[in-house]
Amino acid sequence: MDLALNDNVAFEILDGKAVILHLDSGIYYQLNASATLYWLAIVESEQLADLVKRVTGIYQVEPENVEEDFKELTEYWLRIGLVKHVTEDRLDSGPPSDSRHASRKLDT
Repeated sequence: MDLALNDNVAFEILDGKAVILHLDSGIYYQLNASATLYWLAIVESEQLADLVKRVTGIYQVEPENVEEDFKELTEYWLRIGLVKHVTEDRLDSGPPSDSRHASRKLDT
């Protein structure tokens, strides 16, 4: 996947749903359970094919619908600044360490 969280975003998973804070604007977003799966796929650098397989198994939907929903959500998240495209340098260096993700989670 060529997406990653922007540096100005923090999140926490509460009762299986992501709560996201855009640090620059102070706006909170709450995702439903299925959108949270898409969010975590970006966080964990999951391959789209693996995400599709997992979501179709949970929700009994067509793979094409999962891909279209993911595309629409990520385009929206790109527009509002929650995620960004990964650069080639980032791809070569591998996924970020778990400690980086943990430090960007919201304090509860």
